[in-house]
Amino acid sequence: MIVVKRLNMSQYFNYSRYFFVEILLGVALGTGHLTSLRFFGKVGFSEILFLLLILFLSILHLKKILTFSRTYESLLRIYLLATVFFVTPILTAAVYLLTDFNSSPFHVVSFAMSLSLVFLLIEARKDGFNLKNATLCFFIIYMALHFVTYFIYPLENTKYSAFMYTGGANNPNQIVYYSQSLSLLLAVFFKKQAVYLLPLVILLTLQLKSDAYFFGLLLAAAFYLFFHFFYIKKFSVWKNILIYALPIFLISAVLIYINYDQLAFRWQLAGGIGRSVLYWNAIDVIKSSPIVGYGVGSFSGKAVAFTGTEAHSNIFDLATQFGVFFAFAVYFIMIKAVFIAVNRHDFFVAAFMISFIITGIFHYTARHFIFWVEFSVFYYYVFYLYNEKFKSSKSNEI
Repeated sequence: MIVVKRLNMSQYFNYSRYFFVEILLGVALGTGHLTSLRFFGKVGFSEILFLLLILFLSILHLKKILTFSRTYESLLRIYLLATVFFVTPILTAAVYLLTDFNSSPFHVVSFAMSLSLVFLLIEARKDGFNLKNATLCFFIIYMALHFVTYFIYPLENTKYSAFMYTGGANNPNQIVYYSQSLSLLLAVFFKKQAVYLLPLVILLTLQLKSDAYFFGLLLAAAFYLFFHFFYIKKFSVWKNILIYALPIFLISAVLIYINYDQLAFRWQLAGGIGRSVLYWNAIDVIKSSPIVGYGVGSFSGKAVAFTGTEAHSNIFDLATQFGVFFAFAVYFIMIKAVFIAVNRHDFFVAAFMISFIITGIFHYTARHFIFWVEFSVFYYYVFYLYNEKFKSSKSNEI
């Protein structure tokens, strides 16, 4: 006798007083890649949902965000908030009015919303907000929309249609960012179920034929296998780095030497020469204003610096706009989270974290809300994961 067990979604959703807000976040994330359907410049359905989410959470938690104590976390929060809400608007206005650089005052609001979202989500999680529910809703909405745009009603960008699936995005790389972000959230909040859910996301995203995504996937797999088979668990991360740094460097050098022509071709095919120029020009911009940057805008250039092109790198673009300390703070938090995950022997999560971080070095993903949702996860991982007051809550398990 064959017994068919009915799928009960309630076993995966955990209900709380934030349940509808969690679903709102999931829908905002799940629709964020539909950039070709934005109806007012850079504003679309997803952006409106993020705005509603921020307004609602601000009513509950804004006071807590602006309450500081004598801790390293408070000092970092003060610096990040002061940079985005005070220094950056003044700089952006000055650069926009006094120079011919490609300043973007409109996007000051976007960054203010993004950083607000980081700390609002953290305070909400401390109060019982379940990011696991938002992740599951993100997965359902995201996959359902791609099923529609792939099989039923294609929304292709003619600029890329001859090369790859674009699924409602203006640029196929936007789907790469969202798929990578979803994969990381699934690895964090659905470790047991990820073996069934991740292949669906991977199969979908491989339709893009994106070298960036394939490279990120290989990185996640390679780091996971390394941690699983070679990491010496009785030693700390730093001791393992001391043991393996030289052998890995030598092996990498040999492999690069053997496959140099193929790697050079791949780098050129991916626009590597143009990216290199953008990076060098971004460095020139950073050297001219390393502390505070130039406010929000695109300040690198395809030929020379300050000719209106972003650097296509989170590190360089954040540094040109907000200064090197801001970029350092963001990446310090993310790398610190990786160290914590590895020290916990949470290798699956660590591998996807590393893949997410490295991809961001070669793409400017920080202009998307989803980057800052992920950053809130890294931030929580670093400052609140071991806090006795919060770690016992199921909604905050990582």
